[in-house]
Amino acid sequence: MKHGNEEKGNDEKNIRYDFTSVLLPYDDIEGLKRHLTDHIDIIGQYPETEPVTLEHEMAQMLHLPEGTVLMTNGASEAIFLIAQHFRGATSVIPQPTSTLYAQACASHGHNVTYDDKEVFDDLPTNRLYWLCNPNSPTGNVLPKTFVKYLVHQNSQYTFIIDQSYEALTDEEVPTPREMFTFPNVLTIHSASRKYGIPGIRLGYITGSPAVIDQLRMQRQPWALSPLTILAAQYLIKHPKQNNGDIGERLAEAKRLREQLNAIEGICVMESNTLYMLVHVDSFTAKETCHLLLERYGLKVRDASNHHSLDDHYIRITSQTTEVNNLLINALQELVHTS
Repeated sequence: MKHGNEEKGNDEKNIRYDFTSVLLPYDDIEGLKRHLTDHIDIIGQYPETEPVTLEHEMAQMLHLPEGTVLMTNGASEAIFLIAQHFRGATSVIPQPTSTLYAQACASHGHNVTYDDKEVFDDLPTNRLYWLCNPNSPTGNVLPKTFVKYLVHQNSQYTFIIDQSYEALTDEEVPTPREMFTFPNVLTIHSASRKYGIPGIRLGYITGSPAVIDQLRMQRQPWALSPLTILAAQYLIKHPKQNNGDIGERLAEAKRLREQLNAIEGICVMESNTLYMLVHVDSFTAKETCHLLLERYGLKVRDASNHHSLDDHYIRITSQTTEVNNLLINALQELVHTS
């Protein structure tokens, strides 16, 4: 399984520009680095067995009551922890979406179906519905009014709503405060993606205290390192100021989609985020990734491992205008010489 910006077989030294990373830069990254360096001696200490102090501070920042936040070692741990808690459940995973859900569910004995239609009268009442919003790899975003309606009208499901990519869109998604009162909802968040610091594994789950308490009892002790906790507390006190000028970046992403769609043999799916799915008729995804890297030093992601997608899909994340133009020209040249 490929995840993040990992691409097996790629020669990293050939990369000039990386279109696989789905992150936003943190405007105070140097301040965070100095803070961690100034307190590096903390690595000689045990952290809290349970990061209750950090969870309290996060709940305050999110304007949530006590007991509604569970800090995790990245959003990936949150996904696997939830799958573990609901071991043996029936999980509905509409496609295409993140491959982590199916992997986590398979490792904990779930009955997995990829059909999102309401045809499960004979299935157990213990059902999970995995919803990635904004979705990866498509980049579409469900309006928060629709999400609330979906949850309210389908009490037979426990909804796992993964909002790890929420910082990469200007569309409104439900806030933790709007969703924690629903007893059938757990929401996953990724501070690592929001702040552009994937090396610091930091995620969290928000939900009703009853379910959060059950998840907490199954979490391994010392799940977060002292440095991760220290970084998280710094981020709470120094939040992002400009969100990476998301409006300007989304406008550039739209231009990139339009320019790529103008190339014969290339089709780009609509997206409300900085990343997008691209179908290249002339080459398989593996071939496209190889040629772009070998000839142009441009790294894109093979999206053909997603259920329901054929082997011609790649995913790219918009960069600066100058860098995007390099990709446009490279793909145009590849298609025309195929």
